[in-house]
Amino acid sequence: MTRKDKPKKTLPREGRDQKQKEAGRAVGEEVRVPEAMDICSGVRRGGRRLVCGGPVTDPVVRAEVIDLLNEAMKRLIRWRVWDAQWIDEMHVKNMERAKEALRQLEGKYPREVIEVIEGIIDALLNHVKNRLKKYWINNVSEDVKRLIRKITNGGAKVIINKTDKSLTVHVYGNHVELNVNSIFRSNSVIVQLILRDLGGFHINVPDVLNDLMSNEEYVKLIENVVKSMRGGWVCCYR
Repeated sequence: MTRKDKPKKTLPREGRDQKQKEAGRAVGEEVRVPEAMDICSGVRRGGRRLVCGGPVTDPVVRAEVIDLLNEAMKRLIRWRVWDAQWIDEMHVKNMERAKEALRQLEGKYPREVIEVIEGIIDALLNHVKNRLKKYWINNVSEDVKRLIRKITNGGAKVIINKTDKSLTVHVYGNHVELNVNSIFRSNSVIVQLILRDLGGFHINVPDVLNDLMSNEEYVKLIENVVKSMRGGWVCCYR
């Protein structure tokens, strides 16, 4: 039996505004980023993290950075990303998408192959729901609140990387890294929270795929299905 999602309650605008104000108070009274921020140009000196190479004094660039941080704060507070409820909601949606994807494989590949893929998907999604949720509650939640407070109070060290195509703002926490990327060509802003120390895991896949399929079918499955699954996992939890 398929579980139906509970109907979502839509708040009137006044209620949504009040919710957002309450969320803002949960991490700090002010949700606007002060202009007197410690902003510096990033350089790489070994490792993945950028370090400060020199202060940014150009008022135009500083204003762009403040605007990006304000946009990031608005999104983080709006979605209450410090809560873990989104992980459960994501798990339900991913399970539904996985079932639909498996249905599309019916008739294209042997049942044994589909069962192997189903096992891989179950292992991935259960790992996300259980391990990620525990990690988020124990480590990430408070770190995100602390990061928001430091940014909105003007106490964060902001490192930027600007090219002719984009401007990227980095703020590092203990467990998360906030990246705000402005793409000039598309006039879009991407806000990312990257987990720093959530380890990966291994899945042992039975050697059944190559035995049940022709070489052509095997190559097609690896390219079109397996690599896509791996790429989706890496992009979200790198």
